[in-house]
Amino acid sequence: MLPFMNIINNISFVIIAAFGGYFAIKGVISIGVISAFIVYAKQFGRPIDEMAQIYGQIQTAIAGAERVFAVMDEPLEDKSGSENMEQSEGTIIFDHVNFSYEPGKQVLYDFCLEVKNGHKIALVGSTGSGKTTVVNLLMRFYDVDSGSILIDGTNIKNIACDALRRNTAIVLQDTVLFTDTVENNLRYSKENATQEEIEEAMKRSNCYHMVRHLSKGLQTVLSGAGQNLSQGQRQLLSIARAFLAKQGIYYQLYMTQFAGNAT
Repeated sequence: MLPFMNIINNISFVIIAAFGGYFAIKGVISIGVISAFIVYAKQFGRPIDEMAQIYGQIQTAIAGAERVFAVMDEPLEDKSGSENMEQSEGTIIFDHVNFSYEPGKQVLYDFCLEVKNGHKIALVGSTGSGKTTVVNLLMRFYDVDSGSILIDGTNIKNIACDALRRNTAIVLQDTVLFTDTVENNLRYSKENATQEEIEEAMKRSNCYHMVRHLSKGLQTVLSGAGQNLSQGQRQLLSIARAFLAKQGIYYQLYMTQFAGNAT
């Protein structure tokens, strides 16, 4: 709106100057009258420009408000389930799971998978094939359309949502670190962790020597949420944080690029 009003004001200046020059040549008006008329036109257009600027800000505020209220209007997360989840053995079964984020756009079709305790499973597929969706369903960020997901023989819908997530540690490709010390970043998963537990987690994730070689060791401050570390070092810290939680299930999701496809 504001650029449009500026164009109109500039066009009006051109019209005033053109007709004013013509009338001045004919002796109808003086140059002073033309100058005064241009000043008056500018003063007349200034409040209109300000209104146009306010209108743009109002539109921005309305767009932001729509997004805020869209989040507020989202239905509450389904946290049904009463069974407590003690130390898990880690056996996971996806039993004929079907799922779609939007009706008519199915992502998983009759998906079956069994992950036994201590086994490592790689999910390979192109972008959008549903690899991350498997993790979202396992954590009950979404519920399956049909089929079931079992952990140690228990349907996750029957497990208390807080207990399920408390007993699951996920390491994603995009690491989340904070602008704080390495130690506090690790303690995020277990605030009351002892120094021995922290060192044990670092050894299990093969980042013990990496941290020790930092300028201040565990007290090294990560600037810019870990920008002073390489991507691999940030990944190791995320894995160490998962080990520190000492949870029943450790799910590591890696996404690498090859031949233009994410796997």
